Amino acid sequence: MPNNPVKGLVDVYLCMLQWKRTTGLLGALLGLSGIMLGAWAAHGLEHLVSPEKVESFKTAVWYQQWHALALVVFALGIPQAHRLIRWSVRLMLLGWLFFSVSIYALVLAPVWGMNLSFLGPITPLGGLSFMMAWGLLAWYFFKARNV
Repeated sequence: MPNNPVKGLVDVYLCMLQWKRTTGLLGALLGLSGIMLGAWAAHGLEHLVSPEKVESFKTAVWYQQWHALALVVFALGIPQAHRLIRWSVRLMLLGWLFFSVSIYALVLAPVWGMNLSFLGPITPLGGLSFMMAWGLLAWYFFKARNV
């Protein structure tokens, strides 16, 4: 039985919509949690940790917010889920996990009574993931013919 080309196009379209929905949802949730964490850093965290640690925490929030915005822009503005864009999204999420989340954990570890110093070497991997994500995005736009 031959393949149905219409079904194939519908499947591709649904996959694209799912990708856009998931990317937009993750971006929105990262944006929401970033606002909440930023507010806490500005109005409550200073009672728990040193000013230097508050600044580290705010840096993690800042990076989270920029990448949350990028994810939402991808979801809203890019009509097709090109493989370079999909990899850029994955690397941004990995960067958030390794960079921002590791900083959050390192800052809050003493408050929790935990030693999470093993996370220190993971933080730069998050920064590298962010750089790779933006590099892939630059490559996508460099190679794109009709963006």
